[in-house]
Amino acid sequence: MENKQINEEVNEKDLDTSSVVAPYTENTVPNRGTTPTFMEFVDKNRKILTYLAGGVMLIIAGILAFKFAYLGPLEAEGRTAIFSAQRHFEADSFNLALNGDGNPNHIGFADAASEYSMTKTGNLANYYAGISYLQQGKYQEAIDHLEDFKTDSKILKPMALGAIGDAYSQLKDYEAAAKYYMQAAKNNDNEFTAPRFYKKAGLVYEQLNQPREALSAYQQIKDKYKNTVMGADIEKYVARASAAAGQQ
Repeated sequence: MENKQINEEVNEKDLDTSSVVAPYTENTVPNRGTTPTFMEFVDKNRKILTYLAGGVMLIIAGILAFKFAYLGPLEAEGRTAIFSAQRHFEADSFNLALNGDGNPNHIGFADAASEYSMTKTGNLANYYAGISYLQQGKYQEAIDHLEDFKTDSKILKPMALGAIGDAYSQLKDYEAAAKYYMQAAKNNDNEFTAPRFYKKAGLVYEQLNQPREALSAYQQIKDKYKNTVMGADIEKYVARASAAAGQQ
């Protein structure tokens, strides 16, 4: 902000003395009547304020105790419990990953998602469970878990959104599939996930007989990701959608 300069040379004839406020003196102290001061209010309500302050401190102490004395150990316990399920997932043993391997100390992702729902482990279990259900052809269960998965990860978030699109596509709900594919593609502008989901969006738009939307999705790959795997043959998809759009 620019500072304003004050002109110290005031022409007395331009000064309206009728509007000048008299200087503050003891004789001009306003009458405050019966309005209590802040300190008077504190003195009068000291007991209530003490109880309120004590209550706030108890709430803060309770939150800290819950976080460090309960959630912390629960988080560590959950990580140990799903260790075996993660190994089964990596080996594509999705049933064992979901339901456990019989060892009471090794639970599957389906149980972990509910038992550790307040923890980061439980949240991650939703992702693993969703992908596992998708691989088993249990599409609604996959959607339910993947929609419960919350993350800011630049890789996992678009992958989860795209997997929901895959589940809806398998259920032949192409409107929902296209919506999630486009969300997945736009979520992170990278050469790994974006062209993959733009292409899937284009394909389901063609299923919906919406060639202009399909062309727009394919064009994104042509313009931005021509040198990727998905961009290698994108010209034929652009040509097909362009021809169909021209006939409408």
